[in-house]
Amino acid sequence: MQKPVLQLAERLNVPVASLMQGKSGFDESHPQYIGVYGGAFGSKDVTQTVEEADLIIAVGAVWSDVNTSKGTAKLNPLKMVEIQPDTVKVGAASYMNVRAEEILNEFQDIGYRQNESVGNISFPYSTIIAEDPSAPLKATSYYPRIQQMLKEKDIVVTETGTFSYGMSQVRLPKGVTYIAQGGWQSIGYATPAAFGACIADRNRRVLLFTGDGSIQLTAQEISSMLENGCKPIVFILNNNGYTIEKFLNVKVDIEKQKYNEIPEWDYTKLAEAFGKEAYTARVETNGELDDAIANAQEMNADKLCLIELVVKDQMDAPAYLQKMRQYLEKQEKLK
Repeated sequence: MQKPVLQLAERLNVPVASLMQGKSGFDESHPQYIGVYGGAFGSKDVTQTVEEADLIIAVGAVWSDVNTSKGTAKLNPLKMVEIQPDTVKVGAASYMNVRAEEILNEFQDIGYRQNESVGNISFPYSTIIAEDPSAPLKATSYYPRIQQMLKEKDIVVTETGTFSYGMSQVRLPKGVTYIAQGGWQSIGYATPAAFGACIADRNRRVLLFTGDGSIQLTAQEISSMLENGCKPIVFILNNNGYTIEKFLNVKVDIEKQKYNEIPEWDYTKLAEAFGKEAYTARVETNGELDDAIANAQEMNADKLCLIELVVKDQMDAPAYLQKMRQYLEKQEKLK
């Protein structure tokens, strides 16, 4: 439904937001795109625009825990037209056997067009903050660098975990396919998914963003990539364990969560252990990351590139996840 949704948005001249599990379904480089709607945890500008709208046209929305941001999404069903593949719901009324594409096309002829512009919505990672190159890596510094390095028509594969929340706020260039697994929250999914993406389309660049805990479940697929001549750029976030679990578990102090600790691997030696060559870098500072990204951009046409991001603060995380933890802590106190 990407094309008819784009045509409808342009005809109505209205802002467009995506949900977490629908990221990249709408061209994020488009001037009418405002970002991912994340309820109480996402951008305040996006949340205000969506929740205060006179009407919401929701196309293919899945009302999951992830998409509703732990139930904090405040969407008035009486101000919503919900379009699914073969049904449409208008307020409290549901209509069966209605094709989505036909409804979207009919909407274009309702005679409405918003006069005012969508407005200037700021994206959190569009600007790299000037920082000391020797400063340690943190979410506020590496996500803008990731956004800057992305190119049109890339395939971006993001692991369930810390990366999934930070990458949701990264603005993607035109034609980027974004693959993430928010439904079952299966840690370890992204590495084999990236291998599949490499095999499916060898003419597009694949970037994998995974965590140290996640890759330890399916690291053997790096061997599969190397054996089959795949050349993705792999980012491994090494923040000393299952950070996403530490954030979600508000009942137990961090230092007591021994079950969220993992073995210390030398991730840059994976290619060597699998008997192949690759470009690898272990980075701890902004300057080191800048150099590693520049090298990977240059070398990824010839070989797999693996960059290990070492973040000393295990509770460093994107703003979305910080807000989620604050919400969970408040909910726990109310019990």
